[in-house]
Amino acid sequence: NSLQSVWMIYNKEHTIITSDLVNKSNGTPTLSDLDTILLYLTNDSVLDNYKIITDLMYEKGYSLRDLITDITDILIDNITNSNTKKKINIRLSFNNTQIMKLLINLSNVQYNMANTSNENTQLLSFIGSFKLV
Repeated sequence: NSLQSVWMIYNKEHTIITSDLVNKSNGTPTLSDLDTILLYLTNDSVLDNYKIITDLMYEKGYSLRDLITDITDILIDNITNSNTKKKINIRLSFNNTQIMKLLINLSNVQYNMANTSNENTQLLSFIGSFKLV
């Protein structure tokens, strides 16, 4: 059980178990990290994006698969205006057509990840998906 694991890891007196602690112990991206990644993906160059995302992946142990899955959830929530899964702090400036193109591109990246072992190439494809929109 994740909650039991988190409690055992952070078993300090009066520790409140938050979603960030659960994500940290599971090795999944936090909402603040997803905010940061989306902010850079929509505003910065490919080289800056590559450096920032690889730094986050190595420092925090995130996998590209987890990043793509969580960002896909955010994009779907943005299209449906539901905000039920992931609540981010930044406002995405994509219209529904652009989000659909992004989702198609991200599905291609996920497909390629299942068939190849070079994560750097797929990371660049992931970044490029945002630059094409």
